[in-house]
Amino acid sequence: MKFELPENLRGIKITSISKVINRPKLMNTLSYLKKISWDKNKISTYYKKTFNAYSLDNILDKLMNEKTKIKLIKDNILNLYKEDIGINCLCIYIVAFFMNQKQASNYKEYAECASKYFSEDTIKNIWSIGIADGTYLNLIDSNGKILDYDFFYKWVYIDGCDSVFKYIIQQYEDDEMNKNKYLLFHKIKTGDVELSNKNIKREVRKKPKKVNQKSVQNSKKIKQEYREVYVVAKKSIAEVCLKYLKKRLDKEFNISYPNRFQIMNECISVTENLRYMSNFVIFKYDFKDFFNSVSSQRIFNDYIINSSMKKNEIALLEKLVHNFEKCYAGLATSNSLIEIKAKDFDMRLQIHLRDYGMIFYKRYVDDGLIIFNKFVSEDTIKSILYKTVSEIFGQEVKINENKCIYINQSNSINSFNYLGYEFIINKNNKYKIQYGITSEKRKRFENKITAIVNKFKKDENMELFRTRLQFILSRVVFFNCSRYRKEIKWQVIGVSGNYMELRRFIDIEDKITTDTLTFLKDSVYDIIEHELGTNNIPYFLKKSKEKYSLYFYMKNNKSIVFHPNIGWSQDYLSKRLKKINLNKAYNLKGKSYREIVSIFCDKLKLKE
Repeated sequence: MKFELPENLRGIKITSISKVINRPKLMNTLSYLKKISWDKNKISTYYKKTFNAYSLDNILDKLMNEKTKIKLIKDNILNLYKEDIGINCLCIYIVAFFMNQKQASNYKEYAECASKYFSEDTIKNIWSIGIADGTYLNLIDSNGKILDYDFFYKWVYIDGCDSVFKYIIQQYEDDEMNKNKYLLFHKIKTGDVELSNKNIKREVRKKPKKVNQKSVQNSKKIKQEYREVYVVAKKSIAEVCLKYLKKRLDKEFNISYPNRFQIMNECISVTENLRYMSNFVIFKYDFKDFFNSVSSQRIFNDYIINSSMKKNEIALLEKLVHNFEKCYAGLATSNSLIEIKAKDFDMRLQIHLRDYGMIFYKRYVDDGLIIFNKFVSEDTIKSILYKTVSEIFGQEVKINENKCIYINQSNSINSFNYLGYEFIINKNNKYKIQYGITSEKRKRFENKITAIVNKFKKDENMELFRTRLQFILSRVVFFNCSRYRKEIKWQVIGVSGNYMELRRFIDIEDKITTDTLTFLKDSVYDIIEHELGTNNIPYFLKKSKEKYSLYFYMKNNKSIVFHPNIGWSQDYLSKRLKKINLNKAYNLKGKSYREIVSIFCDKLKLKE
C-alpha cells in the first residue's frame, strides 16, 4: 500500500533535527515506572527524557492497566503537536519516513538516505529508538515498514483544510494561526474539540438602560436589567470551531441574514405611502427572551441530523446542543441555528397572512414589523402569530405581549419604534409621518459625548478631543481587505451612517421629529457647554458650533473613509496620528496602512 508521508509532521520539519542522543526505550521506561509504583516524583533524570517525550504525565493514572496502555499511548501521541512531539515519537516517524517514503529496504539504504540530513551517530540512534518503540507500539515492523496505516493517516492528517475553514483563519489575520491551520482543522475533523462549560463560560452582563421621555422628565431611576452571554476564549480552538460550524450551517442551509439598511429603506418607502391608502394596519411584535428560549436540540433533530453536512460537523453540533440546550447569545452558531428555524417561521406566517392585505413583512432577529393595506383586527393578527410560533418553535418560545404594538386608523396609538428609528403618525393631518431616532439611542450617543468630554478634562489633549468628536459624528467607512483576504468588504459605523434614511428628510419641514431635530443640531454643543462651562468652550466650537453637530455631518454626508486611494491617504493618516499624540512618538516605519488604521482607532478609544 503506497502511503505518502510528508517531511513536515504537525509543524515540525523532521529533517531539521540536529542531534539525537541515545535514550531509554519506551518499554524499559514503562517497566521502570511500574517498579517505582508510577510515582512521577521518583523518576530519575535518565528515564524522564522518554517520559516527557511521550507526554506520559497526561495519562499516567491510566497506564497501570496492561491491556489498554499501548492504545492509551498511541491516542496520546495523536494529541501532540509541534514542540510537544518528543524525540522518541519523531524517531518512529523518521524511520517510517525513510523506509516508506524514500523506499529504503534495509538499514544500509535507510542510513544512506538519512546521511543527507543527519550525522552517523544520530542516524544510528534514530534507528535504535524508532525501531524499538515503533515495534512495541505495533506501528512499524522490525524493518521499519508501516503496520498501523490508520494511525499514520491520523498522525499526518493527509487531507488539507477546506475553503470555509481557510476563510475563518484568514479573518484572524494572525501568522501563527495561519501557520497552524492544518493542525487546527485536523482537530475539528477528528472531533478533538471541547465544547462545554469547561471552556465556554456563562457571563451576566448589564443591559444598556432603556430611556424614554417620561422617565427623563420625571427623573425616575431606571431599573438596571441584565442578560446572559456565553464567552469563548479569543483565538481558542473552541472559538475557531464555533465560527467554522456557523459558516458551514450558513452554507448548508443557504442562510441569508436580514440587512438593517435595506429593511429601513423599504419600511420608510412603504410608510411614506400610508396616506394614499384607504385603510392600513401596522403591527409590531417582539419575541420574549428569544435566544434563551429557542431549543437548539429541536433544531438539530428537525434539520441537521439528516442533512448533507459532514459527519464530523454533525457530531460536533450534536455535542454542542447536548451541552447548550438553547441558542444562547455569544455562541457563534446561535444566530445560524435560529435563522434555520426562523426562515420556516417567516414563510409560514406570510402564507397565513397573505389573504389579509399584507404589503410589508420584515423580521430582524427577534423584532418583527407587519403592514397591511386594509383593516385586520388585533385579535386576528395575534391569533395567527401565536399559532405560527407554536407550530414552528413549540411552546417554549413566546411573544412579548408588552412590546406588541397595534395601530389602525381609528385607535389612539400613533407611534412606534423599529430598529432604532422612531415613527410618529399624524392622524389629524392625512396620516403624514414624522421620523426620528429613539430616545434610547439618542441617550446612548449623548453618554458617549459626555465620556469624550470627561476624558478631555483629564488629558487636556485638544487635538485628540477634536478628532474624537469628528470620528463619532462622521459616517466612518472601513475598507476591509488584507494580504489574507481576496474579497473586498466595506463596513460602515457611526450614528450618521446608521440613520442615513433621515438624510432624505433633513431639509423637509416637519418630517423629522422635534426631539430628534434638536438632538441632531444641539446635543454635542450643549453637552460640552454643560460639562466644561461657557467660558471653557474649545476654540474650534466657538468658531463654528454648527459644524460640530450631527445635523451638519448627516446633511453633508461627512465621512471618514479608511482607504489609501479614495479616502485618507497613508501620509495624511500618519500626520493625524502624530498630531493627536503629544506624549508618544509612534514608529510608523514599515507599518502597513491597515496597521496604522488600527493604531489610530486604538488611540481614539476611551480606556479606563
